[in-house]
Amino acid sequence: MHSNSACDTVVEGSVRSIGDVVRVTAQLIDAASARVLWSGRFEADPAQLVDLQDDIARGVISELEPELTRAEIALIHRLRPSNVGAWGHYQQGVGAVTLIGWTEEAIREARNKLRMAYQLDPGFAEAEALFALWTVLGSTTGLLPSTSDIVEEARIAAEHALSLDDGNTLVLGFAGCALADIGQLERGAQILLRALEIDPSNAQAHVALGVTYGRMGRSDDSLERMSYGMRISPRDRRLGFWGWALGCRLMKAQRLEEALEETLASARRDPRLHLSRILEAALLLEMGRESEARIAVATARFIRSRLSLQEVAHTHGPRIGARLDALWRDG
Repeated sequence: MHSNSACDTVVEGSVRSIGDVVRVTAQLIDAASARVLWSGRFEADPAQLVDLQDDIARGVISELEPELTRAEIALIHRLRPSNVGAWGHYQQGVGAVTLIGWTEEAIREARNKLRMAYQLDPGFAEAEALFALWTVLGSTTGLLPSTSDIVEEARIAAEHALSLDDGNTLVLGFAGCALADIGQLERGAQILLRALEIDPSNAQAHVALGVTYGRMGRSDDSLERMSYGMRISPRDRRLGFWGWALGCRLMKAQRLEEALEETLASARRDPRLHLSRILEAALLLEMGRESEARIAVATARFIRSRLSLQEVAHTHGPRIGARLDALWRDG
């Protein structure tokens, strides 16, 4: 196998039949330096010949996508700003939170870069849809003001992106999630389902649909969708945030041990995500493990020095904010 990508990288590898297993090896190579950026191996049952190619392709894509994103961001940072076009600004917007962490500065950087991308290329629906999603996520995580103006800005961007390209699975996934998050649950769910009809391997759309189902009271469907989306994209840079969201849904379902397991995994995947530590503290308190909850609260406050109880109540609900009050006052 040998193919070129759009960011000066090459995927090459081989396919071998070993007994009852077909083994595929692949490498992601920087075309300019010949440096190996990533290598991996996949195995499949040849009896499933009809699905074999799709399974291998999906596996390769799920492994390579984070590495391709990192390679593109690294390339952009090596260029002079005058050489960075719409696609370069888009990739910087995609990677802002990954590079900076969950802060006001990162959300501002992401929104600024994405806005520049679709202003440079007014038909760049993907950039505008992601701008809408980051705007909503910034508001719901307390990193942007939760105001009617912010909500309206996100809604307008999502609607405009859909009017530009409603046949793009990424546009549908980002915009559908944004609209569901501002309260348009039924419409958001329908848009996300359309994204998955176009591309059943769109992990973000699966997770977003799961969150939406949870808000619609469909708890079992919610947990199944979210878990599946995370499972099919095992190296996704968003797994930390998704794991926190899944932990929240599991806590609402009173599956506390599972919720804690997902929350701890979320913290390992993204150590700069303070939201996981807040949820961890709430779960530990619920389970009667107060001394461990104190450590989790202290860790959340260390990660995010601006964190307040009001923000905790905004992101996790007034009940959790009230429960953590005593630990907060104790320092």
